[in-house]
Amino acid sequence: GTGSTLLMWLGTATGYVTKWYDQSGNNYHAVQATTTAQPTITSGKITYNGTTQYLAIPYNAALNTSQFTYIFTCLTNTSTSTYQSPVSNRYIVGATIGGWIWYKYPNNTTPANEFQSFANTSTALTAVDTTVAAALNTKYKISAQYNGTSLNNVVNGTTSTGTMTYATNTAYQLRIGAGFNEGAANYFWFGDVNDFMLFNTSISTTDRDAILTAL
Repeated sequence: GTGSTLLMWLGTATGYVTKWYDQSGNNYHAVQATTTAQPTITSGKITYNGTTQYLAIPYNAALNTSQFTYIFTCLTNTSTSTYQSPVSNRYIVGATIGGWIWYKYPNNTTPANEFQSFANTSTALTAVDTTVAAALNTKYKISAQYNGTSLNNVVNGTTSTGTMTYATNTAYQLRIGAGFNEGAANYFWFGDVNDFMLFNTSISTTDRDAILTAL
């Protein structure tokens, strides 16, 4: 309230994120009440420790539509070959699957630590390889869009596409900084996740590219 920047206000202190406010006016805030799970503010960015920290947006049908676009920026602080998810809206309960997820895959893929996205049918996990590896300390501008028939990704200008039938998430929270939305968080992201946007349709290529350029 004094006009200070966040970095000036924090000084040498550590800031913990309890709520990342939705700027759309719809109150879809990303929250974390558990102290040990709260990500931190590092150099003005939201940083996740790769073991406990994440934010969650409670389930809302309006955020789980049959077509969608999500856009975000991220940076990884580790080359460790583990599954890590910067953003996740997927669930698996028994034989029922739905929603979407973005992964940094471990070294059993080519290339190592490749980004992959999933848009899941009701009974299967369907992946689209991006061919882009998550390099250390590199900012990635990422978009994934499903238009009713295909999932299209953009990672720092590199595109990839896969055809699939999509089943929406019908009950579970959306997580930023972790996955395994149907239970205790897992697949924790180690690094930054910022500028997350979610649209209830596959927006135009012109609008998508304008957003990615501005980030």
